[in-house]
Amino acid sequence: MSRKTSPVADKDMGRTKHVNFLRDEALASSWLLAYGTSTLKVMINAGVSYFGGTKVEFAGGYSPEMTEPTNSSRIDVVSMQSSAEIVITVGVEADTPVAPTPPGDDIAICEVYHKAGEVKITDEDEEEGEGYINKDLREFLQQSPFLYVPPIAGELIILEALTQRETSSETYVKLKEIEITESGTYKVWFDLLKTAGGTLAYGRIYKNGVGFGTEQSTNQTEDQTYTEDLAFTKGDLLQLYAKQSGGAISYVNDLKLSVGQLKGGKIITN
Repeated sequence: MSRKTSPVADKDMGRTKHVNFLRDEALASSWLLAYGTSTLKVMINAGVSYFGGTKVEFAGGYSPEMTEPTNSSRIDVVSMQSSAEIVITVGVEADTPVAPTPPGDDIAICEVYHKAGEVKITDEDEEEGEGYINKDLREFLQQSPFLYVPPIAGELIILEALTQRETSSETYVKLKEIEITESGTYKVWFDLLKTAGGTLAYGRIYKNGVGFGTEQSTNQTEDQTYTEDLAFTKGDLLQLYAKQSGGAISYVNDLKLSVGQLKGGKIITN
């Protein structure tokens, strides 16, 4: 399953030794790369993946042994679990087999196409009657720490919903909403104030309609800023709810997300 690019020729702007990192020998592209063997196992290079933001290292080694089909063909999927174990998801035999879906939390590595009577797995469909590595399933754009680092809370503001919104409700109502597009931890900011009348303005961060952050309150008529670090999963709805007591009108401003590196979200209600 080698994917070496051709050597880069020397050019006026650089030399081969400077740009040859584009070859498949580069560390990132070799991580968790699977190779055929003389058995019904595949060899997998050492590598690193992230599971929900947790770094998991695989030391390298063989997959579990697979079995040959009885009569027809079959596609299995080799994947890595959060325990750093390599597992096989076995497909169904058919004249035109379809690859199975590995467990949702696994990191898929490759598909293996099996043939009845096979005795080994090759890198490609190059030997009559033998199984072979059918497809590379690694997703470096999502899994490689070279290219993807989960958001961590920091001071770099990457999203702002700045419209002032208000409520006179004595029970919490949703005033702002952001859809999270990258799993990770964010620093969440919002401003809260009330009118001159009434007792208190309250604000709280919700996640998917459920109270999540710390309830904040103020009797001030000027913006009071509150921040806290909160973890979200891709697809979560980060929501700002508010209410009042004593006949006040509560206002919320400037719902913001900040991180330690560039990531993002999508404003639903500004």
